[in-house]
Amino acid sequence: MIKISVIIPIHRVNQSYLSQCLSSVSSQTLKDFEALLILNGSSSGEKKIAEKYCSEDSRFKLFETDIADVSAARNIGLEHAQGKYITFLDCDDWFSEDALQKYYDLLENNQTEIGIANTQKIWNNGKKQNLFNFHNHVEKALLKRIPNVGVCGFVLRKDIIKSHHIRFHEGLKLSEDRVFFSEYYLHSKKIAYTNDIVYFYRQHSASVCKTKHTHEHAIQQIKAAIALNKILAKSPEYSKKDIEHLDRFLTRAGMVAYINSGTTKNGFSLLKEFFLENISNSKLIFYYCWYRAQISAFIGRILCL
Repeated sequence: MIKISVIIPIHRVNQSYLSQCLSSVSSQTLKDFEALLILNGSSSGEKKIAEKYCSEDSRFKLFETDIADVSAARNIGLEHAQGKYITFLDCDDWFSEDALQKYYDLLENNQTEIGIANTQKIWNNGKKQNLFNFHNHVEKALLKRIPNVGVCGFVLRKDIIKSHHIRFHEGLKLSEDRVFFSEYYLHSKKIAYTNDIVYFYRQHSASVCKTKHTHEHAIQQIKAAIALNKILAKSPEYSKKDIEHLDRFLTRAGMVAYINSGTTKNGFSLLKEFFLENISNSKLIFYYCWYRAQISAFIGRILCL
């Protein structure tokens, strides 16, 4: 059996970044893996690079979809994955050469459902920042202790994903990682951590966090909150108050991004209407979230000066 499946959606990426990403996979010290490359609305240049790796290494497998949606691409990867364990890699990021071995050992040696390794942010100017300061250990699965970094940097068990048919919510443009992982967590008992850095997270001007956001960005975060609400309601770890707090946190996160990009009167009205129909019919709560978001955006601009 293949030890690990690496799922890599490919969409609108600098070709040198993509080459570095795929090269880091092909040079892994753990050899028994498969890399599932999913072209989702990709350019001909991206396709050419992906085809090159697939023609030279049978462990690389190519899939295509016209849907430019990372969730749809990852779901294609999940449908075709043959590995005992599954991990994800964004096409502009890369692995250390022993990443897959570290992931495999985390789950295999500790008999846990979730493995988490350290991630390092890297900027083009050479700046680096480690996301975590873990202690190497195993602990009971507590969702409230899981770092909010999406699915990259995690390794999961395919049998859990398959038996419970856990999938990414297609059409959800933001926090789709958080929603997917929260559903997976409900079927987990233990988590293994390592402080070893195995995932390198590129920060650049084309990344999602640098994109100009409209009111639709905030609405997408509200949609993520709605999806999370349904999942977390099944968990005894979360009370109704906890879930309401998370709803407002995600809503404010979307609002902050929208505020930082510049608001419009029409966009604000559409956002308010969606909030009142889907989160709370209380205008007081909406304006509470909005003004908290304005304060957060202001503080964020001050800290960046």
